[in-house]
Amino acid sequence: MFRRYGRQQRDRDSACHRHAGLDAPSCRQKWSERMTDALKHDLAGTAAEDQLLICRLAGDGMWFAEMFEVYDVDGPRKARLLALLLDMCDRATS
Repeated sequence: MFRRYGRQQRDRDSACHRHAGLDAPSCRQKWSERMTDALKHDLAGTAAEDQLLICRLAGDGMWFAEMFEVYDVDGPRKARLLALLLDMCDRATS
């Protein structure tokens, strides 16, 4: 039962990604190139490097969740979460 549900969920998720164009090679390549370039500026070789990557991953997750309306989060809370994420980035670089 769980395996069947997992496969069905994966199929739905995959269809959703295709619909959004997120699985298009050109989209993935362009995003990967941009992030590879951005990571070059994330204080490589310092403790901040990993903290900044976590912030990037969290930001990507926030964007993805917003795009697909995954969570029912109101505007004021979204603003607080974004401010918290930006604060984490600032602390990593100070």
